[in-house]
Amino acid sequence: MNNKSDKKAHLEYLKKDFFDIDLLEKIRKFLLFDEYEVLKKYGTWLLMLSSKKILPITDAQSRFLKVVKKEIKPETTFEKLWLKFLFIQENYDKYEKVWKIYNEELNLQEEIELRKLEEYYLYEEMENYFNDHDEQTFQIERNEHSYFYEDYQDDDYPDYDLPDSFGGVPEDNPDYDEVGGDSWGDYYAADWGDDDKEW
Repeated sequence: MNNKSDKKAHLEYLKKDFFDIDLLEKIRKFLLFDEYEVLKKYGTWLLMLSSKKILPITDAQSRFLKVVKKEIKPETTFEKLWLKFLFIQENYDKYEKVWKIYNEELNLQEEIELRKLEEYYLYEEMENYFNDHDEQTFQIERNEHSYFYEDYQDDDYPDYDLPDSFGGVPEDNPDYDEVGGDSWGDYYAADWGDDDKEW
């Protein structure tokens, strides 16, 4: 059982790639990346061992054969992976059907998520637009108000001075005396006439 020829046979199959690369690629979508790599490297050797084309030379290999015969439950990575491979191979059509349904649901979910994302960005763009619009409107209104205020101040009431027809403020009148000079009434009465002198 443990002679040189058996070891040599094992080494020969360990050097070979997977016995059916097309099959491996076909079921690849049902495998994890590590599972695919293990089968690609050791698949031919495991097939030869499980089909007894080569004899087991270790206790682990003997146990592997018992797992394949379903005499014991799988425990190691090789044991579980090989049973998974056999199951997929035997039930490929069912796997393919489930895979198709899964992909359709996945694509639908991705489409829904994409639509939500598009709606979110659309809402964000609209919100930014209206925020910018409000800010621009505020600036325009503020500028218009500023121009109006400047026009009002400069044109209608420059520096809030009295019109020239009033003769200027009392301080501009050479006859005005801060201590005992003309009163406001006397000062303006000179221009308005005697009837308004008592004012």
